[in-house]
Formats: sequence, structure tokens, C-alpha cells
Amino acid sequence: MKIGLIRHFEVIHPYKLLALISSEEFKQWQEGYDTAKTANAFISDILTDDKKNILIVSHGALMWYLRKALLSKGFSGPQFRKAKNGYLYVFEKLDNINE
Repeated sequence: MKIGLIRHFEVIHPYKLLALISSEEFKQWQEGYDTAKTANAFISDILTDDKKNILIVSHGALMWYLRKALLSKGFSGPQFRKAKNGYLYVFEKLDNINE
């Protein structure tokens, strides 16, 4: 099974456009995201389907959590600090025994 990650993201909780916000306002807005838990649940849901290859398009910051979730589920793939725009990162699971 191969899973590809590409950087992009749609904001779930939109914030007022063209407005300056304080760091405290940003923290309050960001609390709506439990990123690690969401990424892990998302990868678990994907793995329940019997698909051979999957492409995930995501925001760069979320890709770091998706990568961590894939590695914890037995996938191998490239390491990145900051995901490049439009670059395909392929994660592969060769052993289907432990799914």
C-alpha cells in the first residue's frame, strides 16, 4: 500500500479576513484543532478501506502529524521539517500482516 502526501489545507474554522489578531486570539481560534488526534483518526479511517494507493492533499503543518501517524502504523517514508509546496511524499507499507 502506498500513501502520498501533498501540501495544501482548507481551514475548518475560518477567521475574520484582513484583520490583525493578537496572539491570545490566535490561540483561542487554534484550540478548535486537536491536530495529533485528528491526524491519527484520519489515517486510521483511511486504513480501514482496502485501497492500494491513496493521495492525501493537506496543509504543510498537518502533514507533519500525518507523517507521524503513518510511521506509527508501520509505514516508511521521507522525513521533512517543512513540506515543500506541490511535492509528493510517498509512504509505503510493505508488510500487510500487522494491519
